Amino acid sequence: MKVLPAILFLTLLVGPLHAQNFEAGRSAAQAGDYATALQEWRALAEQGDARSQYSVGVIYERGLGVAADPSQAFDWYKRSAEQDYPLAQYNIGALYQQGRGAEQNFAEALKWYQRAADQGVDKAQYNLGFMYHQGQGGAPNFAKAREWYGLAAEQGYDLAQYNLAVMHAEGQGGPTDSSGAAKWYQRAAEQGLALAQYNLGTLHYQGLGLDQNYGEALIWYRRAADQGVAKAQYNLGSMYDNGQGVEADGAEALKWYRLAAEQGYVLAQYNLGSIFYRGQSVSRDPSEAAAWYRRAAEQGFVRAQYQLAGLYFQGDGVPQDDAQALRWYQRAAEQGYTDAQYNLGFMHENGRGVAQDYAAALQWYQRAADQGHGLSLYNMGFMHAAGKGVVEDQAAAVALFQQAAERGVARAQFNLGVMFANGRGVPADGALALKWYQRAADQGHAKAQYNLGVLYSEGNTVPADNLAALMWFILAERQGFAAAKQSRSRVSSRLSADQIGEAERRARDRLQARRP
Repeated sequence: MKVLPAILFLTLLVGPLHAQNFEAGRSAAQAGDYATALQEWRALAEQGDARSQYSVGVIYERGLGVAADPSQAFDWYKRSAEQDYPLAQYNIGALYQQGRGAEQNFAEALKWYQRAADQGVDKAQYNLGFMYHQGQGGAPNFAKAREWYGLAAEQGYDLAQYNLAVMHAEGQGGPTDSSGAAKWYQRAAEQGLALAQYNLGTLHYQGLGLDQNYGEALIWYRRAADQGVAKAQYNLGSMYDNGQGVEADGAEALKWYRLAAEQGYVLAQYNLGSIFYRGQSVSRDPSEAAAWYRRAAEQGFVRAQYQLAGLYFQGDGVPQDDAQALRWYQRAAEQGYTDAQYNLGFMHENGRGVAQDYAAALQWYQRAADQGHGLSLYNMGFMHAAGKGVVEDQAAAVALFQQAAERGVARAQFNLGVMFANGRGVPADGALALKWYQRAADQGHAKAQYNLGVLYSEGNTVPADNLAALMWFILAERQGFAAAKQSRSRVSSRLSADQIGEAERRARDRLQARRP
């Protein structure tokens, strides 16, 4: 909330002597001679001159040539305000609102702001709007806030224009009106109000209240960014990063992200970490990545916590440290980040950074599984199948593998195929074994590809098809699955050269189809 930033005057009809002495005080104040100014004004103030009383109040409030004394300032403002001097009315309202020079009293603040506002003081109109907006002195009254902001805004007061835009955007005190918000943000932005420039940029970016226009968004974000608005610097960096409204430029993106990050803007810190981690438009520098991830992680940004944990787990850019990895996975997991919950389960299951604890592992896997995390469901299935931390239960393992398989986890699809093929936890069912092997093989799972080759080459649960068998053995062998080489040779001996060529072509087509 602003108090008038300088000595302000209104022209009043005063006698020649008063006017002459008042001007002498003003000249002294402008020269920095506040002692003479106070002497001139105080004499007039004692005689009842309202603007001199106001000016003496300013000297005591701001401590100009004297010790700051809000109580004395209040007394002089009060004497001037009671003579209907509008700037004194405004300032006494501000002192009541802030509890300076007098006990805080919102009702009195509203009263004096009202008197100044009725005389057209834009800052009083704005402060009245603010108090009604925030519910200072009573329940919030958005309609009145909007009314007073509107009066100040029409006089060109930038903060009122900004707050009026906010009320239009959020539908406070009237209907939501994106066009009205754009109008008032524009008015405030053109006066240089940085937050209005940022919000106007956002309206252009999102196409709210006006046509979407990345070029205009870029202009207004840049103006706000040049004034140090971190969100604008970040958004500007993002637009250069993604080539929105401007040709993609990694160096510019890095520059703006860094400016926002140095101000503590967490998304910029995270993005900087990712840029250095991937080596995007800069040389890969995992140490620098770790430093930025850490700054974001310490602010509680969950993705940064997860990435930092991964660097410690791998020893990439930081010394390998399972305890630190566990710490950061834990912090991310407690915020509900499923991949961190899964990794925390893995570390407890395998005794990485903590004593091996199957019960804790299952707990974290379950928390991730409750959010639909496929790998956690798979690991829980494996633990039930192996009796790790629970009584061995093949049927429960099948149910968990099924859930993971339906979420696309290739390992679970393969295991489900094995269990249907061998009747573990379920009645043996060759058709279902084939189905799940096929699903896993289609994702490139080498063992599933090999097992499909075996099924087609033996022809026990499916019709024999040596050409299909050879294709699957070729695919498994190309992934380094050793047993596939001998099986490929055996099946090839049953086929003609043309059939072998066809199997190789089908294998190439499948590989090509899986490439991104």
